[in-house]
Amino acid sequence: MALPGTDERPSSVRPGAIAVVAAAAIAVALLPIPSLPPRAHGTLVLLVVAAGLWMSEAVPIAWTSLLIPALAVLLGIADAKQAFAGFGDPIIFLFFGTFLLTTAAFDHGLQARLTRAVLNHPRVQRDPRSLLWAVSLCGGGISAWV
Repeated sequence: MALPGTDERPSSVRPGAIAVVAAAAIAVALLPIPSLPPRAHGTLVLLVVAAGLWMSEAVPIAWTSLLIPALAVLLGIADAKQAFAGFGDPIIFLFFGTFLLTTAAFDHGLQARLTRAVLNHPRVQRDPRSLLWAVSLCGGGISAWV
């Protein structure tokens, strides 16, 4: 999708910011810190890269989060099994399923129907303070169902 009045597409990758972050990471990597063991030094480099990419938004945040375990393996901070263990955690599949259900609810208008049902309920219309309880009960019910 082009920006209004231009023929350009917005870029999600900022090469200049990537170069600055890379330069900072190389500087930290080459900086001698005698009291720091090599793995800890690699972790510091990884921290500089991750924090720099997140703060500058040089690449999409999802890219940065996927880059962290890969860099941990390349820098010798962790082996591949340790670095990528979190991707096989069951909670990830719970989140994935929740996101799918949420997307389906929005696609089919369930959120609008629930909102109308709560806001049109006579008790909520009589006493707006009961809206807090209605929203809490709705959220709790949906959470229990998911």
